[in-house]
Amino acid sequence: MNFGRRERQEFIDYILEQQLANRSDVYPVDVQWVRTFAEASYDRAYTPEGVVRQLQAMLGDLGSSFADAARLTMPVVLIHGLDDVNVHPSGSLELARRIPHAELHLYPGMKHALVVPLWKELCDIVVRTARRVDRERA
Repeated sequence: MNFGRRERQEFIDYILEQQLANRSDVYPVDVQWVRTFAEASYDRAYTPEGVVRQLQAMLGDLGSSFADAARLTMPVVLIHGLDDVNVHPSGSLELARRIPHAELHLYPGMKHALVVPLWKELCDIVVRTARRVDRERA
């Protein structure tokens, strides 16, 4: 993985390449949407060092994150593609096991990218989870 600074077009091409590499055999990729998303992402806040910081945070203390997962009190939803080759689905299965109130959604045919045909369902899941927060605070 190369997270060095990229020119705008190089970044857009890279994002498109990654999405195509992670495309599902079941769900189509909307190439124009991915291109438009990549353009907007670059123009809004292109910060490659942020990716490195995020990976360091995720990997730096992974063991204790799993050990302390049961202490989470907020609503938790896990969404994972069963065909994901970047992050094995067993990680979500293990987190769901360790977080008693977690809501787990596994999608056959989905890899590492959220696919357009599932957006409505995925948005509904996220909205329902956010509303659980509001209800639990009341």
